[in-house]
Amino acid sequence: MKRTLFLWSYQLHPDYLKVFQFNPAEDRLVYVNSTDQWTYYHFHKQRIVYHLSAYRHHFETAKQNGWNVTWIDASTLPEALQGQDALYGFEPTNFYEKAWLNNISINLLPDPTFFILASEWPTLLPPQKNWKLDPLYRQFRQRFNILMEKGEPLGGQYSFDRENRSGYKGDYLVPRLTFTPDTITTHWSQWVLNHFPDHPGSLDAFNYPVTRDDALTMLDHFVTYRLATFGLVQDAMQQHDPWMSHSLLSAAINLGLLSPREVVLHAETAFHKGLAPLSAVEGFIRQILGWREYVRGVYLQKGPRYLHLNYFQHERPLPDFFYDGKTNMNCLSSTLQETIHHGYNHHIQRLMVLSNYANLAEISPQDINRWFNEMYIDSFEWIVAANVIGMGLFADGGMMSTKPYIASGAYLHKMSNYCDQCDYQVTLKTGEKACPFNSLYWQFIHEKKATLQRNPRMSMMVKVWEKMDDTLKKELLETALHHVH
Repeated sequence: MKRTLFLWSYQLHPDYLKVFQFNPAEDRLVYVNSTDQWTYYHFHKQRIVYHLSAYRHHFETAKQNGWNVTWIDASTLPEALQGQDALYGFEPTNFYEKAWLNNISINLLPDPTFFILASEWPTLLPPQKNWKLDPLYRQFRQRFNILMEKGEPLGGQYSFDRENRSGYKGDYLVPRLTFTPDTITTHWSQWVLNHFPDHPGSLDAFNYPVTRDDALTMLDHFVTYRLATFGLVQDAMQQHDPWMSHSLLSAAINLGLLSPREVVLHAETAFHKGLAPLSAVEGFIRQILGWREYVRGVYLQKGPRYLHLNYFQHERPLPDFFYDGKTNMNCLSSTLQETIHHGYNHHIQRLMVLSNYANLAEISPQDINRWFNEMYIDSFEWIVAANVIGMGLFADGGMMSTKPYIASGAYLHKMSNYCDQCDYQVTLKTGEKACPFNSLYWQFIHEKKATLQRNPRMSMMVKVWEKMDDTLKKELLETALHHVH
């Protein structure tokens, strides 16, 4: 029987065809470029180009191999797939994409590239139980025998996080691999400019691997030149360098140019070959085998309602400068400009600059969640939800973290060099020249103190606030009010 296999633009790994047992002599591949895939969120231009270029490269390779392939341009995905005979596909994780398939006659298979099947999460994350990453991460390490020896973790412990928290210690440069856009990427860049001119972001600096071979080269480059120092500086921030020693592999993994399993095994092999210390390798693997799998599980278990949570009832609209970077706060301006030009920041910039500010300024979690989905090259709703609604904003009331990840200017000064070139002064708490993070931090403590004093990790800061001089309190609140109006 002839079958038709539909692949999403992010299901490009060879494992999909292998699991399906695709027969080039009989089966057909269908690729769909539909407007709804690029406009459900107002996606960054580079993200659309990345998906379409990688997707088209996959199509062209299959075509050159003599396979039966069909490319469909359509307004909506359901329109493109309606009426296809013996149609098969792999189940998407995003809820809205699942909804698109509700009225389509399609046989759906489990996604083979995750470590954990979607069907396993109800058992791993049961209702009415507290969910934590650490016990699951330990379980996954044991189950998949990653960084283990005779049933015990290498180095005698599962996490080396304490060794991976260094702040900014001076300019830090490591080699970065670059890719020149080929004719397919150039074509889709122009296509996006023509069809989505009002979408955010610039296309001037597109530099991502769009083929599996390029992605594998990028993986080798990371392991050879960056992994050894990854742990040391993973929490540090450096102006004009959002990459530092980070892998830059998240987008390639999320598109299926690489599988999480092969990336984890490559990093583990690097440790055994003496190319990187255990602390760096473990920290990197935890992000993929641990955190990436975990946030998918939370998304699947919490359902679409999770996207609407707003624990602190923050309602301020997203400031315009999130789309142009025009603010005098250098940490925000630099980070936002990098997002606009590259569709990328590393995780501490996303958490402790952007989400931290959004929380302290009481911006709507739904506005921020939408922005994160829009602006990043590696964004997917299933990834963004728990990272932003949960970890970044505490809008889920503590399902993802034990305390709000908020910080004043002192943290940013310790972890980065942003303060050196800022119009504001990080050492000042009040007044026009004071770092806004300082007053906004204490305003947050003041307004949420009834909730925060019940949190073991935040109650001390409530006590500090209550002991503060009344005049200073008043000045801090007045300064904070100036920054959000």
